[in-house]
Amino acid sequence: MKKKYAVPVNCCCRRFRRSALVLLFLTTLCGSFISRPFAWGAETSSPLLLDKQLTPVLSRFCGGEVGYGPLRLESQSPFQSLRLQLRPMAPTYQVPGTWEVGATMSLANVWANSPGNYLIDYESLNTTLFAAYGINQALRIEIGLEERRVFGGIMDSFITDFHDFFGLDQDGRDSTPFGLVQIEILDNKGNSLLSYNQGSGVYSRSITAYLEHRLTCGSTKLPALSYAVSLRYDTEGQHMLDRDFPFDLGLSLSAAKKIGPLNAYLSAGLFWYGSTKIQKIDLKRTQTALMTGLEWRYTATQSLLFQCLVTEGSAKNLGPFSDASYEVTLGWKWAVIPSGVLEVGLIENIIIWDNSPDFGVHSGFSYRF
Repeated sequence: MKKKYAVPVNCCCRRFRRSALVLLFLTTLCGSFISRPFAWGAETSSPLLLDKQLTPVLSRFCGGEVGYGPLRLESQSPFQSLRLQLRPMAPTYQVPGTWEVGATMSLANVWANSPGNYLIDYESLNTTLFAAYGINQALRIEIGLEERRVFGGIMDSFITDFHDFFGLDQDGRDSTPFGLVQIEILDNKGNSLLSYNQGSGVYSRSITAYLEHRLTCGSTKLPALSYAVSLRYDTEGQHMLDRDFPFDLGLSLSAAKKIGPLNAYLSAGLFWYGSTKIQKIDLKRTQTALMTGLEWRYTATQSLLFQCLVTEGSAKNLGPFSDASYEVTLGWKWAVIPSGVLEVGLIENIIIWDNSPDFGVHSGFSYRF
């Protein structure tokens, strides 16, 4: 018999109010940026019309259908983040023979509390270094190194103060010590299904590989399309995962279309995993994910982004942790130099509160040469 977890209606309403307030504040804040465009002007988007020195950054554009693209941000949810995930992509064009190198960092605070059922309280820091090479007009290969850390956190005080300021429910935060890693999930008889009390530190290091094939740059009627094959191999950690095979595999499809002043993005992925158990919790062998996003390139060098990532639940028969996670991100990209793009983002959870990061921040930088 499946165990049912009750989520108080008032708590959900208050947390929805908090998410709405955060998104409203961030929209107002990002809208206040004053930009300084480069010399070619805000209306130029085709790489064919630009000076050669600008090619490294503007080769990101694909026939005008793709802007700077979505944030390189995977799921930060507690179970989903343990394995290979959908990385939002766009059908970019990279000049053959050129390289792109970069790094991203994502800090997420996770809080889920149902007395007698589960307590999950930690922060995670995911760091990625990557290098990509343009093989030809349509093929691009990328190799990355990932490190995932868990620790007690630095955002607990900020989040509780934010809740107090706006009169939002703390959901038990104020009665739990700050700065601790606490992960405990029980079955309906009170027996432990998952327990982690090893404190802060690295829990996973892995190598990732992506082969992206751009099918088309799109047209006035058709979107730009690409697909990618992905692989992840854990080189260290993940000792709690029971692996049948050392690899995770993925297949994703991405589309982009310019609609008026906006660029719209859609990515969908199917993933197969070499691990199906973490301690006493059964995990699904396959998983799907979907990302939708909008980009407003309000100057030649800056864009505002809004993207929503929906990822199928990873655990089997485990209440909210078997439901899909919903993560929304408000982001900003800026071509700080002709060959380099900076990205930042703020992450919020919606709909399923206990299976998504409570709050998070993201940053990254990439450079082409």
